[in-house]
Amino acid sequence: GAAGPPIDVVRRKDAGKGVVTSAFDAFCYEPLPFRSAVQEGHTHVLVLRTRPDGFPIKTKPGIYERAVANVYFRSHGQPEVAS
Repeated sequence: GAAGPPIDVVRRKDAGKGVVTSAFDAFCYEPLPFRSAVQEGHTHVLVLRTRPDGFPIKTKPGIYERAVANVYFRSHGQPEVAS
């Protein structure tokens, strides 16, 4: 589950602009964030896995996606992420 409520951060590129971004546990968006890193142009990506090669990946939403995520994001003022 999530490690706690979202925190507000000011990204370096937004410093001085008064822009604040809500930050959540990465698993809420992308459990293995290598795809977004590559899309952003990173050439070296290190992913630490806790599952061995060949481990079956669930394709159906789990209990978190079905029940917890919607409540979590809505209760923290992020309904657009919940849907």
